[in-house]
Amino acid sequence: ENTSAACLLQRTIRGMFGRWKRNELLWTRETERRRMLIRSLRADDEYYCEARDELQSKIDTVLHLDEALEFAKAQYEATEDKVREKEYDFLAMIHERKLVDRRAVEQGWSDEVSRFVLEHRALVTNAKLEFLFATAPYYRSLQQQQDELHGELRELEELAEETRRVRQEQVEALYKRETAYRREQRRREKRRHVADQRRRWHVTWLTDDGKVDRRRRPGRPVDPSIVAGPERDLFTQANVDLFAGANDGVDAYSVEELANQVALQNAQNQRVQYGAVMTPLFEGMANFTDEIARVQLEKAAQLEAAEAARERAQQRTSPRAARRAARREARARASIASPSRQQAKESNDTSIDRDRPFPQVDGVE
Repeated sequence: ENTSAACLLQRTIRGMFGRWKRNELLWTRETERRRMLIRSLRADDEYYCEARDELQSKIDTVLHLDEALEFAKAQYEATEDKVREKEYDFLAMIHERKLVDRRAVEQGWSDEVSRFVLEHRALVTNAKLEFLFATAPYYRSLQQQQDELHGELRELEELAEETRRVRQEQVEALYKRETAYRREQRRREKRRHVADQRRRWHVTWLTDDGKVDRRRRPGRPVDPSIVAGPERDLFTQANVDLFAGANDGVDAYSVEELANQVALQNAQNQRVQYGAVMTPLFEGMANFTDEIARVQLEKAAQLEAAEAARERAQQRTSPRAARRAARREARARASIASPSRQQAKESNDTSIDRDRPFPQVDGVE
């Protein structure tokens, strides 16, 4: 039975360490794969940016495409204007031939005009041939080349932007993954540290004969028989010897007498501490009581003054009211002559004088 239990424990521990190693290797492999992907994306981004810059430099410094396109455009427009001008002259000569009269025909001007018409037709044909087969194709080829190069530039820029976007997403994902891993590692380290501290500060309870106390076994609830009962929740001095240290016929250095002196000193310290804690509450209650008494006295004085004024008004018609007022005034004078409520309170106050020093016990602080 012990052998099977030991084998089970060994197999469990080997499986646990194997899973730890497997998880660590999987984590390392996935992290390296992500970092390699980020490095490859960065290399692609650099390649696209270099290719874009090289193509832009080729367009600006080698091909001079913009200048060539401007020159070809100027030739294109000039040739087009030349064709229109020759056509206008040709149509003008045809119109002049139609306007030739009979006398001019007899003099030979009609043949001369016809020759001019043929010459202008040849000039129009040559201008059109130059425009259609020389100037226009060159200008359109430059335009097509410019469009192709600009398309390549846009494509490279789009590829670079897409690569940067994907790389940024991968970097953020890797950062979140590593942050979560580090957070989990810190949590585990904290749990291990707490467990180590608990094991380090673990106390083994022993009985009087030196054996392990079964009522305080680690990891299990403490036996209620060794826990203080609810009677300890209430502070009382009924179990304290108030005459400790002053008893006649008792050895002042005995263990029991010293324990009684310590208990008495602790009880007095607790009483002082309780009084200091409750002093603000008691002072507030006393001030509130004094304020209520003052307001009541003021209201009583106001009522008595009003009653006296009313009775003085009735004295003229009622001798009985005059005698009643005289008796009330006599009672008021007697109350003034008697001690006040605050003085009576101070005289009857039986609270503990906090300035009085407590009895000290030799050898006990």
